Amino acid sequence: MPNTLKKPVRIVKRWERNLILVQSQTPPPNHQTPVQIRREMVSTIVSWINNRKRIQPHCRRAVLLGTVFCLGLAVIACGGIGQPAAPSVAQPSAELVLRQMSDKLAHAKQVTFKVAREFQTSAEDGETEDVKTEIEVALSRPDKVMAQSKGAQGVRTFYADGQNVSLVDQQMKLYTTIPLGGTIDELVEKIDEKYGFTPPVAEFMLNDPYKKMSGQIQNSSYKGLEVINGVECHHVAAQGELADAELWVAVTDQLPRRLMATFKHRTGSPQLKADFSDWNLNASIDNKVFSFVPAADAEKIEMLAMERLKDDRKIEKKEQK
Repeated sequence: MPNTLKKPVRIVKRWERNLILVQSQTPPPNHQTPVQIRREMVSTIVSWINNRKRIQPHCRRAVLLGTVFCLGLAVIACGGIGQPAAPSVAQPSAELVLRQMSDKLAHAKQVTFKVAREFQTSAEDGETEDVKTEIEVALSRPDKVMAQSKGAQGVRTFYADGQNVSLVDQQMKLYTTIPLGGTIDELVEKIDEKYGFTPPVAEFMLNDPYKKMSGQIQNSSYKGLEVINGVECHHVAAQGELADAELWVAVTDQLPRRLMATFKHRTGSPQLKADFSDWNLNASIDNKVFSFVPAADAEKIEMLAMERLKDDRKIEKKEQK
């Protein structure tokens, strides 16, 4: 039986050699451009197809399929020569990530979210203890907040209804209420200055979060992308006078997903970890959520200002002497 496939095999081998030549990093010997190589190869293949009647009929189909396949590879290979590389995506700055997050939070009028917080405390004897709390937050801009924390120490709730601020300890059945109005930002500042504390995760409740954060940050840097609880996030690091912090902000919705902070000037440099979840920026919240009504068996106590606490401590020290 005559070997009718010799010529097609030789032709296919020739296209393979041409493909190897085209795909190599060195230019062809005749220094042809990719377009010229394509044209020459296509012209040769078309010319050979026009003479395909010389091939026996039962071989034509196999030869044509092999030719078309080689032609496709040649066009792909030639087309890839000289193509510019895809431009790299510029990384955002830490400032941009923080601004986008702050703007997203500030423009939401009624918000609810949850926080799983772990705080590492250090005792005088050097031992550490991890205090875990689950926090639920509801806020209505510009002046209403409710933040409730649940943990081993019981249930404690912070209320601000625009006119009064209340702190409640449900386990001990104690509460305190002071007349204090203003925006959320003003409330947080006044309470911190006069009483020495702030509501939990207060920085993320403010009407202008970036103003507060930028005032505390001395240096910041962008660390790249990381996945937190299944969500791709921008990782930002920031250093301040009192604390160093790391923040992970979701790429898709610009909302915070994790905060880690180290308080450098406290005994033992305690650490805080807070995981954020269940964000709702279009919540519908009744104003009753922000108002506190004491239970019949609850006892009202006085909220001591920082100056009063300092005076009481001085008196205790004198009595001890």
